[in-house]
Amino acid sequence: MTDSIDRFNNRVANYVKYRPHYPREIIAFLEAECGLTHETVIADVGCGTGISTALFLENCNKVYGVEPNAAMRDAAVEFLEDFPDFTPVDGTSEATTLPDDSVDTIVAAQAFHWFDAEKTRPEFKRIGRDGAYTVLIWNERQLDTTPFHCDYEAFLLKYAKDYSVVRHENIAAEEIANFYRHEYGSATFANSQTFEFDGLKGRMLSASYMPNEDHPIYDEMIAELQALFAKHAETPAFSFMPLSTEQTPGIRTITVAHSPDSDDAFMFYGLATNKLVTEGLKFEHTLKDIQSLNEDAKNGVFDVTAISFHAYAYVADKYALLPHGASIGDKYGPIVVSKEPRNAADIGSMKIAVPGEMTSAYLALRLYNKDFEHVVIPFDEIIDEVKSGRVDAGLLIHEGQLFYNQMGLDKVLDLGEWWHEKTGLPLPMGGNVIRRDLGREMMEKVSKHLHASIVYSMDNREDALAYAMQFARDMEPALADRFVAMWVNDLTLDYGDRGREAVKRLLAEGHKAGIIPHKVKVDFVG
Repeated sequence: MTDSIDRFNNRVANYVKYRPHYPREIIAFLEAECGLTHETVIADVGCGTGISTALFLENCNKVYGVEPNAAMRDAAVEFLEDFPDFTPVDGTSEATTLPDDSVDTIVAAQAFHWFDAEKTRPEFKRIGRDGAYTVLIWNERQLDTTPFHCDYEAFLLKYAKDYSVVRHENIAAEEIANFYRHEYGSATFANSQTFEFDGLKGRMLSASYMPNEDHPIYDEMIAELQALFAKHAETPAFSFMPLSTEQTPGIRTITVAHSPDSDDAFMFYGLATNKLVTEGLKFEHTLKDIQSLNEDAKNGVFDVTAISFHAYAYVADKYALLPHGASIGDKYGPIVVSKEPRNAADIGSMKIAVPGEMTSAYLALRLYNKDFEHVVIPFDEIIDEVKSGRVDAGLLIHEGQLFYNQMGLDKVLDLGEWWHEKTGLPLPMGGNVIRRDLGREMMEKVSKHLHASIVYSMDNREDALAYAMQFARDMEPALADRFVAMWVNDLTLDYGDRGREAVKRLLAEGHKAGIIPHKVKVDFVG
């Protein structure tokens, strides 16, 4: 047991950075098959750095993370600091230290093969309440489905000190059946990572059976890994779990989606017009309205996409937030307007046209007053809907915020002003997110170029604005300039502490009000 605990002491950094997360489909499966609810109390035994624990905390479960390795446990505490329902526990599978009958479900993710099953079984029975479930989870790397997998497997067998002994694939079905001692179910879900060489190297070194930097064969091993990578990177991207390296040399296409608005166009000017050197990356742009982008994000359609922060709550398992590109209003934001003068106190009795239920504007208005009736209308038709009298009021985003009074409408409420009075923070509307399965290294590389595009646009404002005018929907140049200045600002270059806190606060308030059904871990790239 001591060896299985201590062997990860010098693996923590690579484990945190390069080990894969777990697919959210696991939650849906456990809800259907095991009656998992938000109230289910979880013991995540062998929780490591908290990767599996996060899956259940994001589902609003109370989780005890049992981990005997102090370095791994400390990493989990840091990773999960935003979740008050996480309790770290210094314990093992044989002696969790949890009270009798204290949990509803016991999880062992990427850990059961380290357990002494015979000693673990009575401990799990002791801590589990009547009817408690035990859930064993593994991320499985493909072994022989492609030439790369075959070569990588041979590489591990050559250099890993005890790979053939400790690999979790050694756990036979009979051993699992003997542990459960009754009928059990199973399911398989797709999961993926994408790496360039440094990522592949880090993923390899996160395994406890691989030689570390102080080992005599380390340099030889890394040289062979580089040769293996170079050999297969000349072919189309290949799967690792399924996990793929990038095509090097060659061009990697990154799909980018944003709204057809002058502020987004301004930000992406440098990339869209090929003004920047992008180190073998080709950025392919798609323009859609924000409600469509929010829906596409649920299906992981684009590598990078603009998204409402409200919608991020439902795709955080697939995407991480980029640390730039946000539209955040400081003391201004979406505006509720009406045909006749109305009081904000009457909003609860109004029928209001909104641009989409996943928009941050809608979330903010619900936080202000949850009782109003609403109807979803395309954002550029809301003013006409209000003028027609078919609705009592409209929630305006984009340029309608600037000229509603010219259309004879009255302001009922500026949600940015209200939010600042309530919290002292700016009101975050939307940001750019990037697919997690690109892998940390590629995410950071893409992030660097997207940030460079914003900087380029700001440094070449006149040219970038002229480009953005084609997306300004008949706005006069002066009005378009004002609109861009509102939503492409210092917080766009970098959220800063206030911007990040604002995003966390908005989503936390949404959960507290029952609008967002689960707690959201806000995760930024860098």
